[in-house]
Amino acid sequence: MVLAIIANALVASSVAAQGLTDSVTHAPPTTGSFPYSPPGTWMPGQPGFPLAGQSYVDPVFGTTIRRLTNNFPSQSYSDIYGTNGWWNADSTRFYHRTGGGSWAVLDTATGAVVRANVPSSSGGFVQFDPVDPNVYYYISGVNLRQYNIATGADTVLKAFPATLLCNGGANNFIDRTGRLFAVLYSGAVHIWDRQTDTIYAGSVPVSITCNAAGSFELTPSGRYMVTDLSTNQNWFSYRIDTVAQTLSTTGVLFWTLSTGHHALASPSDGKDYFYSSDVFGWPSGNPGVWRVDVALPQVACNSLATCSPQYNQNVLLFRYDWNDAEHFACATQGANQDWCFTSVESSDDLFASQGPWRPYKSEIVATQMVPPFTVSRLVHHRTRSPGADYYFQPRLSASWDGTKVAWASNFGYNAGSVGYSDIYIAELNVTNNNNPVPTVTSLSPTSTTAGGGAFTLTVNGTNFVSGSVVQWNANARTTTFVSATQLRATITAADIATAGTASVRVSTPPPGGGNSNALTFTINVPANPVPTLGSLVPSSATAGTGAFTLTVNGTNFVSGSVVRWNSSARTTTFVSGTQLRAAIPASDVATAGTASVTVFSPTPGGGTSGALTFTINNPVPTLGSLSPSTATSGAAPFTLTVNGTNYVSGSVVRWNGGARTTTFVSGTQLQAAIPASDVATAGTASVTVFSPTPGGGTSGALTFTINNSVPTIGSLTPGNATAGAAAFTLTVSGTNFVSGSVVQWNSGARVTTFVSSTQLQAAITAGDIATAGTASVTVFSPTPGGGTSGALTFTVNSAVPPGAATLVTPSGSIATTTPTFTWNAVAAATQYLLWVDDSSGGRIRTT
Repeated sequence: MVLAIIANALVASSVAAQGLTDSVTHAPPTTGSFPYSPPGTWMPGQPGFPLAGQSYVDPVFGTTIRRLTNNFPSQSYSDIYGTNGWWNADSTRFYHRTGGGSWAVLDTATGAVVRANVPSSSGGFVQFDPVDPNVYYYISGVNLRQYNIATGADTVLKAFPATLLCNGGANNFIDRTGRLFAVLYSGAVHIWDRQTDTIYAGSVPVSITCNAAGSFELTPSGRYMVTDLSTNQNWFSYRIDTVAQTLSTTGVLFWTLSTGHHALASPSDGKDYFYSSDVFGWPSGNPGVWRVDVALPQVACNSLATCSPQYNQNVLLFRYDWNDAEHFACATQGANQDWCFTSVESSDDLFASQGPWRPYKSEIVATQMVPPFTVSRLVHHRTRSPGADYYFQPRLSASWDGTKVAWASNFGYNAGSVGYSDIYIAELNVTNNNNPVPTVTSLSPTSTTAGGGAFTLTVNGTNFVSGSVVQWNANARTTTFVSATQLRATITAADIATAGTASVRVSTPPPGGGNSNALTFTINVPANPVPTLGSLVPSSATAGTGAFTLTVNGTNFVSGSVVRWNSSARTTTFVSGTQLRAAIPASDVATAGTASVTVFSPTPGGGTSGALTFTINNPVPTLGSLSPSTATSGAAPFTLTVNGTNYVSGSVVRWNGGARTTTFVSGTQLQAAIPASDVATAGTASVTVFSPTPGGGTSGALTFTINNSVPTIGSLTPGNATAGAAAFTLTVSGTNFVSGSVVQWNSGARVTTFVSSTQLQAAITAGDIATAGTASVTVFSPTPGGGTSGALTFTVNSAVPPGAATLVTPSGSIATTTPTFTWNAVAAATQYLLWVDDSSGGRIRTT
């Protein structure tokens, strides 16, 4: 047995509790140096009673008891409970709520305040680290914070997605290595792995409120998260897999018989146990303290008969009385890893009367969690009337290694309505066959370069044993035992990936053992490699676009690498060793051209990469309007204003694909010189804008219209004709004639020959002048433009009659059907008209 506190009398028990070696009554003395008070007067405030930091030896059990605090005779505010976390890793410090309602860290040897007014979680619950004696953890909002009692530094260890709630202080939310943390947020318990900074997959919904019934905690081994889910006292375990990084969402119901108070143990047999009481007192009728395997599935029950499987498959350690309540604590590591502790809180031990004594009454009892299940009774805790005030309850707490057990006690002093108590510590010695505490004297090598490969670290020192392990920043590394003065450890490439320092120490397992002093291993900043560029994304942009992020791909980038644009540094974000991102302002791409992109890495080493070209393209121009958009054929040279977008100083206006002399006015306007030859002939012209490379291109086209002029008539040749004359050619003189112009005779088109822009010739038929009168002569020019001229009048004169001819023959009626007429000639006559009346009275005219 590691625990060296042995009861005065060891009597074989007739009760079938395993390993119960002492079940006799041990009443406290009523006389002598340390009488049980009252009726004695050895109590706080009386002469000879220990002050804070002083000790005495229990007169019955021989255990050294040290008084830690001095609240006398005031109200106690101590939060002491079953968690080991009130104790620092080496049991030299204790976290305590003081009488003023603030918190302090106390020296467990002297009771002196080491740090006053230290921070705390809501409800006062904190957890010291089980490895680093200077650090404890507390929650604040979404943050898990870390407080260093040596330096006073208060920092955020981890920010979680939602507000954290406490676990009530019943047990530990940290495993015994300080690696795993159970945290409650968003209505569920999660596991955070500090070593890998990973929140494990899987969570367990619970209905637990800080400072209320219900709890969640980790077994010391870190193999299980244990909870009653709410307040129903049905206890479940959830497996934690550190390889797969998961928390099982399916729980194992392992115990339904507890009143709620309990502790968790992971002793040397490699299993995990729930240490608690039962509510039925099976099978003898008295309650007992049980070791319950958290991995064994059970079925909910409500009677001795239905609950017998839970009893049969677990271990009864000892029994007590129905007048007794209890609190529990367990060691998690070190010399007393196999031991748990119970404070038996007897309701019949009152200020006014001790009542009859029985085994375990008002005692603190140690129980061994592995065979032979030894029960060792340590001390009378001497708190009276524990049911009268919460602060009278011992609510014991064991240090991480179980070498010290603290509890609250009024030591018989009745302060009336004030809930007075102080904290006392049972100091438990261990046997002398323990492993020695190791020391570290040197490391080989003492430094390396960040980013290097795995290597073997040789650790020199003293007191090494075959189970000693080299720890790198408090995390175990694969270790080879060479001798009592030398170990070799495998240090991974991940351990030296980043420049800085690592704390190296040696941890030797119990019994005894512990952690050595630490030496510093230096991880030097490596010489930065010369960066290389592979590609740019994007590799081009359009001139005038806004700011953007440039992704630079390559190799050998470091956190200090900077992207340079035409040799000037740009704000750079390090993504990885193969990628950077740079902020490129709009001014860098305002004008078309190219930019040289490089990457510069700082010393040591480093340098500038080769360059890649980033192209700033001209935009493709667009046309919106032309001013003017038309001209008359034959017009003089003019300036064409072209409106649109994306024009640059090199943009050129094109007329039917041919460049014209262009003036850049702005990004939305150009002016082009259009010569007279471009509008000499009616028709249309295609106007476009061309912008040069890089980028650029040709816009869509707009149509420029060249209109025909409206023709005018000046004269007609001839200007008249005699009615009945023959067909002739009319010459029309004027202006603005085009090849499609047509002479119109009384609005009717005549066959027209284009002679020039001032002369047309039209074919006038005899029919046009058969009758005396006038004709309106106009010229019509076709579209575009064109139109009808004003009219000139062409006169058709009447013929001058020469006189009547005298008919010679025949005369009178004509009998033949083919008569021959004879008349006298008339001088200057060119035509003769003959009228003949027929027999019906009609008249026939012939020429």
